[in-house]
Amino acid sequence: MAVANEDIIANTLSNGAVVMLYPNPNNGQGVNVQIHGMDGDVQVRLMDGNGRLVKSDRWIVEGSLITTLDFDQTLSTGLYQVEFIQGNARTTLRMSVVR
Repeated sequence: MAVANEDIIANTLSNGAVVMLYPNPNNGQGVNVQIHGMDGDVQVRLMDGNGRLVKSDRWIVEGSLITTLDFDQTLSTGLYQVEFIQGNARTTLRMSVVR
């Protein structure tokens, strides 16, 4: 189930973990990430509107994680997808960049 308001978008993975991104929309320089209810290796993939990989990262989560996903360069205005993968659990959040 996805929940969205002015600034936050969140999804619950099949394993019960919750992933949140904010602010959404953002200015293309980075986005805050919160992960709750997850342990272990998490792969994070940022893709542009055409499905091209923009950034990939791996994080170790121990129950919860609050961090910033910094983009290597300022992103262009548009829609992006941020995918979180842990084992067989996967979710994708849509992120908007407005400058």
